[in-house]
Amino acid sequence: MAVIALQGTKGVGKTRTYGLLIGQLSTYGYVQVPGHYKDLHNNDFLDLYKHQKSGKLLGIVTRGDVSSWLRQDISDLFSSGANAVLCACRTKGFTLRHVQTHTPHHILLKTPSDQADINALMALVGLYIP
Repeated sequence: MAVIALQGTKGVGKTRTYGLLIGQLSTYGYVQVPGHYKDLHNNDFLDLYKHQKSGKLLGIVTRGDVSSWLRQDISDLFSSGANAVLCACRTKGFTLRHVQTHTPHHILLKTPSDQADINALMALVGLYIP
């Protein structure tokens, strides 16, 4: 089970990028799994999506500021059957270290281009959810 993190400092646009990605997931063949969406406040959310062709699950959590929350959110998504999890994390500290405990894990540094970030995230997701 892979963890793919979009890394950046506070306010750089990680949650915004994931919000935009949600709007494009259907073009990648995903549908939202009913009953899994959680509003985590401050525009953050947790959700689960199913790939229509493979049936595999993709979890997304945008709350990456507090390590204990990130640890629990990732664990909840894997417990729900996620094959891969997209998350946010900071550039240093415990949230970054938690992402690094997962094998495999990938860390992408947030760029000024939301679409380039979305393309890079989904290319990595494609390694685990064909």
